[in-house]
Amino acid sequence: MEMVSTTAEQSKIEGSGITEVPPVEGLENPLAEKDSEVPPAVTELSKEEALEKAYQLQAKRRQQRIAEESREEAERERNRILQTRAMQDQLTKQEVSNRKQVIEQIKKEKEAHAKERKRQEDLVKEEWQERFGTEYPEDSAAADETEALKGKSGRKLVAYWCNRLLTANKECNKDNLKKCLSCLKIYINNVIIHPSDQKYRKIKKSNEAFQTRVACFSGAIELLEAVGFKNEEGDFYIIQGSPDLFLLGCAMKYINLQLERI
Repeated sequence: MEMVSTTAEQSKIEGSGITEVPPVEGLENPLAEKDSEVPPAVTELSKEEALEKAYQLQAKRRQQRIAEESREEAERERNRILQTRAMQDQLTKQEVSNRKQVIEQIKKEKEAHAKERKRQEDLVKEEWQERFGTEYPEDSAAADETEALKGKSGRKLVAYWCNRLLTANKECNKDNLKKCLSCLKIYINNVIIHPSDQKYRKIKKSNEAFQTRVACFSGAIELLEAVGFKNEEGDFYIIQGSPDLFLLGCAMKYINLQLERI
């Protein structure tokens, strides 16, 4: 009976034109149950391996911390350098501004002194004319002063200009006048100590310290010329040849006396 049924089914399939399709290799059967994914097995570490791994982790964290601290320190150092430079620039600007103010103050004092001197001279001339009815006689000696001094000895010239430096600038700020005399001492003393060194036998005219502390005072340049610094072409006062140490020593002595008088 079973064989008859099977034969009948085959006859139906053949009659319908359907042929049996053989299975294709590599094509999954959708009805087949998929194997469930199994997680990989966790290998349990031994005590020594666990300690080694912990040490490695600590070392890695320590290196990261050191690297981070190094970066932070470098950033702090960079900021410190920038702040220091900014402060130095500010101080330099302030110093330049202060020097300009000092120069302006000295100029104002000299102008005020010249103005007051002119006023006093005018008063004397007016009084002379009122009393004697004639013009006040002009003093030609002052105009020929430098020419007359050329025939004098070097020591007398040095003494004269040291005294003139004090008397001609007595109305100026005393502290600034002391700075002028102190700078002159430095210039002269350097030549005395290093008479054969050309570096100390010349003074740069455009030097800011020289302009603000020395050149602005009447008689200072003349004193330097009296001890041997000559106004050469270019930007320097220079002592040519061997310096006169006797004159330089006299100048040091006279300058010290003038400093005591201020």
